[in-house]
Amino acid sequence: MEVVKAYQLVDNEIKELKLNPSFVSNREWGLLNIYDLEKTYFSSFGGAITNSSAFNYSLLNKEEKQKVLNMLVGKDGLRYSRFRLCIGSSDFSTESYSYVDENDESLESFSITKDRQIIEFTKDIIKNSYFKPRFFASCWSMPAFMKTNNDRLHGGKLKLEYYELYAEYIYKFLKAYKDEGIDIDAITIQNEPKATQTWESCVFEAEDEANFAKVLTKVLAKHNLKIDLYCWDHNKERLFERVDETVSIFPGLFKGAAFHWYSGNHFDAIEALHKKYPDLEILETEFCIAYNFDRTKFSYSCEILNDIRSGANSIVEWNVLLNEDGGPFHDRGNYKNGGCEAPVKLNTKTLMVEKGPTYNETYMFSRFIDNDSKILYTSTYDENVKISAVKNPNGEIVVNILNNLDEQDTCIYYKKEHLQVVLPKGSLTTIIIK
Repeated sequence: MEVVKAYQLVDNEIKELKLNPSFVSNREWGLLNIYDLEKTYFSSFGGAITNSSAFNYSLLNKEEKQKVLNMLVGKDGLRYSRFRLCIGSSDFSTESYSYVDENDESLESFSITKDRQIIEFTKDIIKNSYFKPRFFASCWSMPAFMKTNNDRLHGGKLKLEYYELYAEYIYKFLKAYKDEGIDIDAITIQNEPKATQTWESCVFEAEDEANFAKVLTKVLAKHNLKIDLYCWDHNKERLFERVDETVSIFPGLFKGAAFHWYSGNHFDAIEALHKKYPDLEILETEFCIAYNFDRTKFSYSCEILNDIRSGANSIVEWNVLLNEDGGPFHDRGNYKNGGCEAPVKLNTKTLMVEKGPTYNETYMFSRFIDNDSKILYTSTYDENVKISAVKNPNGEIVVNILNNLDEQDTCIYYKKEHLQVVLPKGSLTTIIIK
């Protein structure tokens, strides 16, 4: 076992470690085992290019824009490459909007002019990315006249008589972005389909998702376009039962399933879904921490590590760039402070950017785990000391260890070799071995 590099994150500060393999073979306690057995593949990390993120980016000068790009997609940054785009506005937009005039059933007024800042930010990401970026899209709400409540906000449902017209609306969005040089290869049918929110939202039951996906597939085929479809796109606590119900209606229609983190851990739901549907791609498509939230309850490192252990194929967080108030945003109701944290934060007074409070935790994973790698099986001596291991295409193994106990004297055990590692209390360790 050779240690390529090793780092520890303690109190949000990253320090490099010097480690040497040990050849002690009789140790039994404190072992963190890595097995030379692949569970599934890991595709990529990423984030959402929202209207709010793009608006913040548009305020920056050339030098600060380059800093953002380096931090998000550069070789020595987060190396994000899977990006979520919004079809129309979300709560993290400067305003609520759709792409057509109200009641325009002809769709002749269709225009993505309000997405201009998103398009420019996305093009800069494409030009500066270390890995080739991929894009998928999600809709928070279709135009109000297509919904049962005649409102882009506050839930409601898509009227049956507008299924085909809404599918044409989505096609126009995909084509407009393609004409701008942005190829979107997948869509989630609806963002958070069980939620009625004060912002853009729409309710889809499992049967609704499947039926609309069928219509969308036919409409896109008419235009000689085929993209991957993902169902659910909501929290993990219902991930297994809802996806199981949805994909069984039209087997083979969905490429994968998407999930968020806002209802708690439920990591076994990912593993169960992967077990029953091994060919179904499982994506985390949104997670963030509310502005000034107590981060001890939901830790980025805990989320990412356990998603990997459980077999998530990609991990995509929410807004990539927000201001010091966690915005801009709109219509977020009674949510305290309204905003969210982001990996990159803008100071609107100085118009300069800096790393957000979650940046370093994500960096400890995404900076070292390459695209198209393999998740390995692991085991731990204590559930409060978690380990994940991912084998990169070059054969190197990225090991992440999260210690929620007091200081631990541990040993990584792989192919009959030991590597002694001291884990400080409340630390995240990244070790690259080969």
